[in-house]
Amino acid sequence: MENQGLPTTRVPRYFSIPQSHRVRASNNNPDSRPAGLKNLGSTCWFNVAVQVLYHIPALRQMILELRLPSISLMITPSMEVLVGLQELFISIMYSDRKLIDPTRAVNSIGKLLGQGQGQQDASEFLGIVLSRIREISPPIVESLFIGSSQSMDANCQPHEFMQYTLQVNEDTSLMDLLEVSLKPQLTLLKPESANVLNCNSSMSSEHMKRFFSNIPPVFLIDLSRLISGTDPTQLIRSNHRMTFSSLIFMDRFLQENYKHASKVENIIESMWSSKKEIEQSISSLVMVQEKNTQLQNFYEDYQRIVEQSLVNFHLLRSLHLTWETEIQLKISEYRNKSSQLKQQLDHVRSRELQICRPYQLHAVIVHAGKSDSGHYWVYIWDSQQKHWYHIDDNFTRQVTWDTIVSLSFGGPNQETSAHSLVYIDAPKTYSLLGIKEEYEIGPTDVLRYLKDHTDVRTRHSAYGKSQTIAAVHAAITAHGPQPIEPFALLFRALDSERQRLFAVCQESTGQNGEEGRLLHFGVYLLANQVEFEPFVYWSLLQHFSSFALLVEEGSSRCCTAARRTLAFVECSTTQEQKKLFIQWNTAYYQFRLIIRHVMNGITHVFSRNFSAAVPLAVKSLYLHHCLMNSSLGGPAMSVNPRIIHALIEKSVTALSEELLESDIEAVVDLACSVLFDAVINWCEYADANYLEAARCSSRRIADNWNRKMKHYFSHPVECASASSMQTFEEVQRKLLKVESVLNHEKGNPTPFDFKGHIPESPEDGEKLALKWKQMWLICTEQNILGP
Repeated sequence: MENQGLPTTRVPRYFSIPQSHRVRASNNNPDSRPAGLKNLGSTCWFNVAVQVLYHIPALRQMILELRLPSISLMITPSMEVLVGLQELFISIMYSDRKLIDPTRAVNSIGKLLGQGQGQQDASEFLGIVLSRIREISPPIVESLFIGSSQSMDANCQPHEFMQYTLQVNEDTSLMDLLEVSLKPQLTLLKPESANVLNCNSSMSSEHMKRFFSNIPPVFLIDLSRLISGTDPTQLIRSNHRMTFSSLIFMDRFLQENYKHASKVENIIESMWSSKKEIEQSISSLVMVQEKNTQLQNFYEDYQRIVEQSLVNFHLLRSLHLTWETEIQLKISEYRNKSSQLKQQLDHVRSRELQICRPYQLHAVIVHAGKSDSGHYWVYIWDSQQKHWYHIDDNFTRQVTWDTIVSLSFGGPNQETSAHSLVYIDAPKTYSLLGIKEEYEIGPTDVLRYLKDHTDVRTRHSAYGKSQTIAAVHAAITAHGPQPIEPFALLFRALDSERQRLFAVCQESTGQNGEEGRLLHFGVYLLANQVEFEPFVYWSLLQHFSSFALLVEEGSSRCCTAARRTLAFVECSTTQEQKKLFIQWNTAYYQFRLIIRHVMNGITHVFSRNFSAAVPLAVKSLYLHHCLMNSSLGGPAMSVNPRIIHALIEKSVTALSEELLESDIEAVVDLACSVLFDAVINWCEYADANYLEAARCSSRRIADNWNRKMKHYFSHPVECASASSMQTFEEVQRKLLKVESVLNHEKGNPTPFDFKGHIPESPEDGEKLALKWKQMWLICTEQNILGP
């Protein structure tokens, strides 16, 4: 039987069934899609709120297990709300139908809450339902949804919240909005639902700065897009673009990180201020550019009307062209500065702030339409099926993250945008989502995580195996003997490994940083100024998800958690980001391949086997050329080109001298297929800074061979046979091609001539970095590649 012998275990249910309702569920419908709710006429707001609550298994189980009196004894509206939810949850869970009629629940919940049928605010309704549940059973809501924020002033009382409201007034991101909401500028928040309490107004802004003293396991974020229109009494819906990630780290907003976060914030504030000034300069220059264009049109119109004028319009056009060029250059310069500052901001945040409190996106409520009308639907993550689902009343389907991004971020000419976000404390996902700790290991899992030479992403997990295992064991040791949840262990280990990689990137002592980049794929990404989120974080998850960790004592629980998180990240990343991540993986593979070619080439030079060293040296140059001309454009994509050119210079020159001292007929194949092709490719793919040196060395080699050919042609006895003449003519043709390359300006390189490939073994990063360091010490001590 196929896959026989591979380990398998029983798959646990995603929807955990409480003991009090343990009945036989129907299996007639194999469709795994969530059940939809019938729209009773503008009740989409009700449906999305119920779907959000239902798809938090910890809450669903609490509600189903809650014992309530019978309906005949019920006396409070809040009890009727809970009974209505219980009945609706049971219908969704156990019904064979994929469309549930919520009429009874709408009548008992919606009307009692003063909502009734008709268009309502889904976030507001969700808050009212949770408040009613809290009246009957406070632990249910308080254990999952209640958080608090507090200023650093001891006189201010902490402010409790169940839904955290953010006002979207401009194009921004979720993390920036969270930062703004915790600053003293209270006017940025909706006054009726501000997340703050007024304190002594004489306090300094430092003491007015607030942090989260407690972030709830289920973090409900209400995004308010209502702003004042032309009529101050009328509110309209803004269409600003607000981006958010599938995974956010809340460490910088926590009270225990106040001192460190404040220090980092001062650095960020300074950089942010500089970025704002640059953006204002860009806006001003764009306005000047538009006016300049209008002025040119005015001159042309005037000249066309009057036909003859004393004004030198040719000079004016020349001046305007010069001005236009200067404006464009300045705009480009400022935009580059702005881009660099953004990268620096991202790096400061990534390097200086911890990632021990990750929150994973669980649901997105989307609204389409105007402020007083429209339609709601919801995107929900299914952790068992590992899919995002689009639930729109009775319509349910699987969707990609690209779809969610396109319809949730908002922006100009967009009628849809996220209305509410539901994030879940990632280390608590086992308990919140009802996941069994024993994770399934099926045949496809084993095949995927075994060594796979066709997938560069899987290969990189093997490169960092020893480092990853060490990080897990260090996290376990640091925590002590107390038990720790798998996800909490994972993120502690991830944070520790992240800090180590940043330190390696900054302190690498290898030649031009090759040693550090060889050590770990994450260091390679950081050295090339790639954002930590999502790419470096993604690569770390792949390392922690390696199947090899499952057989290591103490690391298997961390590995299973990493694989669940990795599945979420892979399904919550755009196709463009996925393609870019694969490009970086391929680039790293080529970088390691260059290192191995160079190391093998140096080994052959050391043993004076120059005919074997030359192809390796030129192959490394070709791969270096491909990396440096890729669209990725990182500053540390390849090795120091001086190393490659020194290797080629040494090996090609020595091989030429060796062949010239031999019988020409005996070495003609080697000269034509290795030496001359190497010289041609050297000049074709040489870096601009080394091109002149490459041509000088190639010219000397060609001159030596031309003199050798003249010598043979001047001695007819030596080249009397037909085979000898054919040999010499072949050498002459190659020399003419070399001359052609040397005498022409460098243009588009010809296709690479060398064939063959040296396969790379998935060698551990630490071992390869150590080999490179030792090799470079030998080269330096014995001056193998010259000064």
